[in-house]
Amino acid sequence: MTQDDGQRSGVSESYNAGSNGAPALSIPGTEPARRAAPGRDSVSLDSDAVWLLYQAAKSLGASVQLERVTDAAGALLNHAASGSLTTIYLLNPARHTALAPLCTVPARGADAVPVPISRGDLDILVALDSPRLLRGVADDRPFEFLFRGTGFRPPSLLVPLYADASLVGVALVALAAGHASLNGERRAVVAALARNIGVAIQNSSFVKNLEDLYLGTIRALSSALGAADAFTHGHADRVATYCGQLCERLGVPEVERKALLAAAHLAQVGKAQLPESIRNKRGGLTTEEWQLVKQYPIFGAEVVGDLALPWDVQALVRHHHEHYDGSGYPDGLVGAAIPRGSRILGIVDAYCAMVADRPYRARLTRAEALGELIRQRGAQFDPVIVDVFCQLLDSEAAPPAP
Repeated sequence: MTQDDGQRSGVSESYNAGSNGAPALSIPGTEPARRAAPGRDSVSLDSDAVWLLYQAAKSLGASVQLERVTDAAGALLNHAASGSLTTIYLLNPARHTALAPLCTVPARGADAVPVPISRGDLDILVALDSPRLLRGVADDRPFEFLFRGTGFRPPSLLVPLYADASLVGVALVALAAGHASLNGERRAVVAALARNIGVAIQNSSFVKNLEDLYLGTIRALSSALGAADAFTHGHADRVATYCGQLCERLGVPEVERKALLAAAHLAQVGKAQLPESIRNKRGGLTTEEWQLVKQYPIFGAEVVGDLALPWDVQALVRHHHEHYDGSGYPDGLVGAAIPRGSRILGIVDAYCAMVADRPYRARLTRAEALGELIRQRGAQFDPVIVDVFCQLLDSEAAPPAP
């Protein structure tokens, strides 16, 4: 973590922690009957503590993506508690049967594993209203379930994460040598961070649930449109599956991935404005018909623009038939001027169409379709993405059925 010593030097002030008023979803069964408000009194903090709280306000509010929020939160907690390792766990809001690991700071080779919890374990966690130092003494025995398979050992710091009065998760911090205790100031800083982190996690979860609702609605719309066409039924699902896998291999950020998944399901909506005689024509198209077909990405983008989606999907739909060499439609974009999501979608859409029957031709074999992708590498298709997609196809055990 980079620290701007110039900004932090000579700073000393009081910090009065309070609710930021952000909405939080209540998790039934996790509200303690009576809860004090720990750390609400003003505490005089040194410059490092003030800097930590400033960083929390800046970094936790900079994104609604859960992964980014928890990565920032883990780094802040680890620094505040002088920890050697911090893992943030999310409480399963449906069953309360496990704590799911969200991030570990610093990252380590093996992924953190979920922590099974009983109802009694949950009650113990809910009863906490402030960070607890676990030293391995007799009073800490009720918390031993947190050490099973997690790699944590005493001394560790257990930090409950609340959004308003609902427990959303916990953080475990392995304390570094020589830091097996927390003074009052550090405890207050950790408690203040925990409150901010809890609200940020709950807000991120709320946004994720909303995004999942959007994607579910989009998939339902896509399925309804595809059901009317025997040739394209299931096409959007296959395209979306490959697009998601390609995003993982290309390291596409989460928000861009979700936009692409939405675009995969909406890319064909513009075809609904084409006459059925063109959509299902078994022979070649006339020049006039082909000019109309080339407008369908524009029709689709106009439909998507009216949906007020939380991602930039309109451009992906409009440009998924652009060609890398500029010979595509509707705008003749070239190379990197074509949105990356459109370049991915164009390759996957073309492949899935080639290996499926269409009114005007029979399906190609997998080898024939791959050969066409390679032949058009650098012309119709982005060469880098083609190479990665071919590697993906070579590695899959059972491709989605056309």
